[in-house]
Amino acid sequence: DDTITPAKVVQEGRKNLLINGGFEISQRGTYTSAASYNDGTYRLDRWETLRDGVTANFQHLVPVSGESSYGAKITATSSAAGSIRLRQRFEIPNIYKWGGRTFTLSARVKSNSSNARLLMYGGSGGGYVTMTSDSNDSHTGGGAMETLTATFTTTGSVSSEFAAFVGIDNARSASDPTIASGDYFEVYDFQMEEGSHASSFENRTLAEELTLCQRYYQKTATASGVCSTTSICYLAVQLMTEMRAVPSWSLSGVMMINDVSTNAVQTSANLTAYDSTTSGTFANLANFNGALVQHRACLTRQNNTAYFIADAEL
Repeated sequence: DDTITPAKVVQEGRKNLLINGGFEISQRGTYTSAASYNDGTYRLDRWETLRDGVTANFQHLVPVSGESSYGAKITATSSAAGSIRLRQRFEIPNIYKWGGRTFTLSARVKSNSSNARLLMYGGSGGGYVTMTSDSNDSHTGGGAMETLTATFTTTGSVSSEFAAFVGIDNARSASDPTIASGDYFEVYDFQMEEGSHASSFENRTLAEELTLCQRYYQKTATASGVCSTTSICYLAVQLMTEMRAVPSWSLSGVMMINDVSTNAVQTSANLTAYDSTTSGTFANLANFNGALVQHRACLTRQNNTAYFIADAEL
């Protein structure tokens, strides 16, 4: 079968080793309005929002007139020594193949801070990787769009954490830079590729990028099964993409069961997952009111907002 599908393309591999480097996929929600975030939380798929020493807002940037790319923006909302960054970590099976090889990071960045830069964590024994002398890995701080590049060569082995960063931080320094309230960075078209030169950004299809992201996080409202009592239903949940590891399961809100003649809604969200695999789970949903016993039950979203959430992020 020579039919091209997103799953086949993902298996073959692509130039950009970062997933969602174009910042288009946002399964967890809509973040187009700037809002505060906690350190170590995810907003856009595969990108962990970090902050240290200061408070900050995150915003998903959508294309406007004159700009064709999605992006991400973090703005400090307090002043202190600290850092504000985005991080993407790589899986260990990939890490072990990357020892002793040369890679280049590149991104288009806007910032009012000369401490806005690209960073790579990893090397033998951990620590930030040293960039080559010809790297242009930090912003001037003038507020204009600048293309940053950073080339590095890994040692024969790399640590168990290998991660790409963009943000306001010191270069390979243990001390944090001074950040003022209002300092910000915007990032677009973030790419990591093998070799010593940055090439044009690889634009993958939305279907392909979503498939890559769903290996780590996905949500679904498709399930079917049977109700054993008027309040408890057992459903089989099949994931759309096989995940990198057995995920943790949760609900984003209360669920509605439909058996053609009756709708039964949970009074509060309740889920127990059994026999979970990387492809799905059996779900025990409780707290329904008036489900029909021994009737085939199909899941529908209550007010189009509730999902099963499968999370296998690093």
